[in-house]
Amino acid sequence: MKKLLFAILFTFCGITHCAHAAQMINVEYIHLLIEQKWGLSIPYNPSVMNPKVAANMEYLLGMVDITNKKLNSTATTDYLHSEYATKYAADTVAAIDATDRLVKIEPKFWVTTTADTAIFEFTMSAAGTFMVDWGDGTKDIIKRRDTTVETYSHTYNVAGTYTIAMGGRAMEYSTEVYTAPISFANNKNVAGISGHLGHIFGTIDDGSKFGQQPVFSSVFLNNTNLSGTIPEELFDGVHGRTVLGMFNGTFNGCANLTGHIPGKLFAGISGAPQVNIFFNTFYGCKGLEGSIPEDLFAGIKGKPRLRAFAHTFLNCSGLTGSIPEQLFAGITGTPAETMFGGTFQGCTGLSGNIPDNLFAGIKGAPADSMFGNTFYGCSGLTGPIPENLFADISGAPAESMFIATFNGCSGLTGSIPEKLFAGISGAPADSMFQETFDRCTGLTGSIPEKLFAGISGAPAESMFHSTFERCTGLTGTIPEKLFAGISGKPANAMFWDTFNRDENLTGSIPENLFSGIVGAPAEHMFGFTFYGCSGLTGSIPAGLFSGISGHYIPEAFQRTFSYTSRLSGCIPDALFAGINDADLTDIIQSDEPFFESGVTQYLCSVLAPKFFVTTTSDTKTFEFNVTADGIFNIDWGDGTSEVNQHINTDKTTYSHTYTTPGEYKIGIGGHATEYASNARNYSVISFAENKNVAGIDGSLGAIFSTIDGETPNQRQPRFYQTFYNCTNLTSAIPENLFSGISGAPASGMFSGTFEKTGLTGSIPAGLFADIRGEPSTQLFYHTFEDCKGLTGEIPANLFAGIHGAPSNQLFYAAFRGCSNLSGQIPESLFAGIQGTPAEGMFNSTFFNCSKLTGSIPAKLFAGISGAPKKDMFRDTFFSCSGLTGAIPEKLFAGISGVPAEYMFHRTFHSCRGLTSIPANLFGDISGPAQSNMFSSMFFACKGLTGPSARINGKYLYEIWPDSADDQVGSCYTNDTELDDYANIPEIWKQ
Repeated sequence: MKKLLFAILFTFCGITHCAHAAQMINVEYIHLLIEQKWGLSIPYNPSVMNPKVAANMEYLLGMVDITNKKLNSTATTDYLHSEYATKYAADTVAAIDATDRLVKIEPKFWVTTTADTAIFEFTMSAAGTFMVDWGDGTKDIIKRRDTTVETYSHTYNVAGTYTIAMGGRAMEYSTEVYTAPISFANNKNVAGISGHLGHIFGTIDDGSKFGQQPVFSSVFLNNTNLSGTIPEELFDGVHGRTVLGMFNGTFNGCANLTGHIPGKLFAGISGAPQVNIFFNTFYGCKGLEGSIPEDLFAGIKGKPRLRAFAHTFLNCSGLTGSIPEQLFAGITGTPAETMFGGTFQGCTGLSGNIPDNLFAGIKGAPADSMFGNTFYGCSGLTGPIPENLFADISGAPAESMFIATFNGCSGLTGSIPEKLFAGISGAPADSMFQETFDRCTGLTGSIPEKLFAGISGAPAESMFHSTFERCTGLTGTIPEKLFAGISGKPANAMFWDTFNRDENLTGSIPENLFSGIVGAPAEHMFGFTFYGCSGLTGSIPAGLFSGISGHYIPEAFQRTFSYTSRLSGCIPDALFAGINDADLTDIIQSDEPFFESGVTQYLCSVLAPKFFVTTTSDTKTFEFNVTADGIFNIDWGDGTSEVNQHINTDKTTYSHTYTTPGEYKIGIGGHATEYASNARNYSVISFAENKNVAGIDGSLGAIFSTIDGETPNQRQPRFYQTFYNCTNLTSAIPENLFSGISGAPASGMFSGTFEKTGLTGSIPAGLFADIRGEPSTQLFYHTFEDCKGLTGEIPANLFAGIHGAPSNQLFYAAFRGCSNLSGQIPESLFAGIQGTPAEGMFNSTFFNCSKLTGSIPAKLFAGISGAPKKDMFRDTFFSCSGLTGAIPEKLFAGISGVPAEYMFHRTFHSCRGLTSIPANLFGDISGPAQSNMFSSMFFACKGLTGPSARINGKYLYEIWPDSADDQVGSCYTNDTELDDYANIPEIWKQ
């Protein structure tokens, strides 16, 4: 140092001998030079009357001392009192040399990088002059005149571990909310920190003005590779008043930090808490260990503020020891919204009792979410809940005020204090006690009858949602007056999961438990309320929901009584008597009951028969199969009945032998809850090949209705060959057979359902009325095949709900062999089918429907357009001898592209009533001939006159002159009245 000073002093020599070396300077020159080089505006020494006066070495070195103090937050040099601080005049060379070499920024804060660091960057918003030594020999001086956020980055020649040193002093801070003076947020290359960040970014003056106090919001956010301990004096240099979000998320996501939280970390901070001051400060720092220092917030004194301590230690699972009783001793006053929301959430290592006086200073009316999730998941806390924990909280309930406060505190023991919420009085608020004691498995004793005694008024949404859920240690009966003050219109989820899985609650459900609830249903209002309460006994009170009346809301009673194994009897029909616009089965279906309690979870009316089978007069044994999960009641018609619980989707055979052979009426009731997801060729219920089925009536859909599932195949029942080959089944098809089934169809849903039966009468127009959606594979495959007893016309709206592109074998043989169906084919029968052809989509659809009459509708296939597919119109109108008139112009006009195998094989075979082939029957079909593409298409259509089929004016045989017999053979056999019959090549006619 002496050598450096001597070198500078030597530049002065003597005025008389070396005046030519430099110019003499004044005071002003020194100040301007410091400001230019170091960005610091240093006030003139008060003893200087005129800045234009000459400056000497004493003044120059004194200003260097001041500059170093401002740049380093503390005095680092004392040149003013050295032997070189003489009265000799200073010149430009000395001044420049001194401000270059004597002014130094000392490192105060260090960052160690990860071993793979190739680029390192951070942001800065503070104004001031700063030094960054990047650790590879590169050093930057950063001079900032404003508080805009800028990114600073450095690229290393070789990736590796570096120690980055920082120094300087902030002179002004941004006044933008949550803008940190420096930030390493989301930097995965930060491996360690040390030093005093507060010496660089400390309080300016007394910090009383905006821009004088730093905010360390998210400074180390998500530095997931940051390890080691938090430096105890990290914020040394920050003192005085608190500001908005001061330590908001400072270490949020630093999961690899270790060691104790330094007790003096915030020691310089004092005054009333500000909004979000410690919000998320240590969120997710699961590696931190040891006890929470009792004096951590000792300087913070004043009224609670919004989210002041919300999530402060959330998921700090490594913290141990008891919660210090004096931790919040300085916080006094009226509650603030979310003030302690999630403060200790997930701190599974904390132990000991919750201190009686932890919140002793909090007095006044509740605030929204004030204690939401405060101790959520603190499974290590033990002992009873202090009765006076919230003793001074008094006033009307606030939204979510105690939501999940003790959720998951499985180590808490003893009874719930009756006066825990004694000061809370007034109308319910949304989610006020949602999940408050959820999973507090160690709590014992009965639920205090007066626990909510001060709550009175109309229900609020989720007010008691999961309040006691999974409190398996609670015993005794549910107090009849527990909710006595609640009266008014139902609210959404108001009692959802309230007692869910409280398996040790005993006694009967009080009939008047919800007597004050009067009005229209709300969503989930009683969803899962008593789910899993296996200790409850007796029957379900018929008047439990007597005040509920009005429009049905799905899931209002979802699983209300599921797994209540000791409740007896079935669910009374009067239980939902006020629901005036829904079938009771709709309510039970939305309730999604399980079967652990047998019939107790079903309405008595649900078990009543909904579908009936009349047997032949010689029936000795009757059997059928069910392939669905559910509960089914069978009345065999001879005074014998049985309730069967089916707990999987495997095939189960139900069989009954009668004492005396005869005719019986079998009634089937119940409700299916699950269908197999992958198997296509199965039926939820099957009487296939049963020769004892003589008649059917009622609704299968009321038993096997649409249920929730991941795909249509899981949520929809299938009726694959349900009545296949029941040749003695001669009754009509019930109009409501599939009522209760709605939505998108499943694959093969009605495949072969009535195939080869003796059914009579007309096909009901609304048979599939509620099935709506995209066609599925083999949806109506062989559905009515060989039902020769069916009569009347095909209903125009039979498939009205099916909309979308054709699927493979969609209507394959749907009416094949229905030789007694009559009337004209409805033009709108397939109106919803629009899109690219699919394989076998109309294969044999009307095969041998010989009594269908009239002309083929012009727009029957109007929605089909695209490239041909195999078998698409194969045998479609085969032997429909009653059809008459000209084949419609453009019937297949949408079909364009390369031919496909069997695409029009025997399409009009033996339709002898057809009179002519239009010029534009097809679209633009061109390409190599395919197997049986036109074979026997017009075979024996003896009534055809005029020209044969053409595409774009050319005859088919001209377009494909070299086609083979197995491609076009017999296309025009016996069509002798065609104008060009003589010109048609023999291969097309033989």
